[in-house]
Amino acid sequence: MNEIPNVVFSQPLKQEIFNIGIQKEFAKDTIIQDINHNVRGFPLMLSGLVKVFRIDEHGKEILLYYLQPGESCVLCFITCLKKEKSRIKAIAEQDSNLIFIPSEYIDTLLRKYPELMYYFFHQYHSRMEEFIDLVENYAFKNTEERILDFIINKSKKSHSQTLETSHEQLAKELGTSRVVVSRLLKKLEEEKRISLSRNKIILN
Repeated sequence: MNEIPNVVFSQPLKQEIFNIGIQKEFAKDTIIQDINHNVRGFPLMLSGLVKVFRIDEHGKEILLYYLQPGESCVLCFITCLKKEKSRIKAIAEQDSNLIFIPSEYIDTLLRKYPELMYYFFHQYHSRMEEFIDLVENYAFKNTEERILDFIINKSKKSHSQTLETSHEQLAKELGTSRVVVSRLLKKLEEEKRISLSRNKIILN
């Protein structure tokens, strides 16, 4: 694959990215980046879906955002520039293909191709909007609304009405308990907004 979906880069930049970049395929549920590990480089999504999140000292997950084709992890980008260890964890939610620009090339590419910096600023802006939505969800919405919003948003990102996830995993991503999630999912099913089966949630 020599194209970056949903991104318009000049042909010289695109050619250079594929010349120096390292393409990696990751099976579903594979850890792509772990906390306190070195960052592979500046990642660009070619296909699939990747979840980016933090974990606190008690093992509680805090979902930050999902990466879709054409997108990149701005936190990895900043970590590369600062030459620090990763503070996030990234896992493939689907079979995914990424290309990593090695950190030693990033400064040169940014100077040579200002469009890459514009791309980064666009990605940064998009992530900031997602962070604002995340804060608003926690501050102003009840858990039932947050669960339904999460299901709808993830359905859009995965391009599927069916989400393959357990109640426990959903509880981790939403920062609540499995008992609360199970009760509210049952309520949403009774309202015919979703359908439930083993480790699956189907958006009606």
